[in-house]
Amino acid sequence: MSTRCLIAIRNKGQGYQSVYCHFDGYDSAVGAVLRQNYNTLSSAEALIALGDLSYVRVDKVCAYRRDRGDSWHQTQPKFSSSERTLLRLSEDCGADYLYVFTHEHWETQCLM
Repeated sequence: MSTRCLIAIRNKGQGYQSVYCHFDGYDSAVGAVLRQNYNTLSSAEALIALGDLSYVRVDKVCAYRRDRGDSWHQTQPKFSSSERTLLRLSEDCGADYLYVFTHEHWETQCLM
């Protein structure tokens, strides 16, 4: 069984860009890596630009398209126009955690 999460950044204007992450989505794993290694807007944007992820670890990120050859159409970042649609997307992918980079830090929401 995996602990899924959704990783998102709040756009400067309005809305969110997000990617799904399949493994180790709990706060002490993916959450800690995000806070330690993706703590600037540019690094958070670079992570989101990879598309959906199998896992995010200190030493490696496994992106479905880049590392496994999955279709970009299915793994590209998703746009949500509001927090409500972002939460719906989290529910649709079975995420247990939601991470949103905003105002130069990560906000964590446990969805379980």
